[in-house]
Amino acid sequence: MRVFINPIQHLKSVNESYFQHGFFALKWGLFLIMTGIVSVLHGIFPFLFPFLAPKNVLKLKKVMDERKEEERIRQIEGDLKI
Repeated sequence: MRVFINPIQHLKSVNESYFQHGFFALKWGLFLIMTGIVSVLHGIFPFLFPFLAPKNVLKLKKVMDERKEEERIRQIEGDLKI
């Protein structure tokens, strides 16, 4: 996994503006923080939020898989352009 990449190339690959990408990252970052807090609470109090963390992880995976598929389609379409 590379930590530093060309930001312009990355924004093009996900087909988003700087602010769209920032909003997406902020939204899902906060979602993950909330999921982590809920997981800690569940660890201390097992009767709280029994299935929320796994559900949230699967939700994020679905979103990321869809984004990856959209990126793959854009790349194929770009390769077909002459």
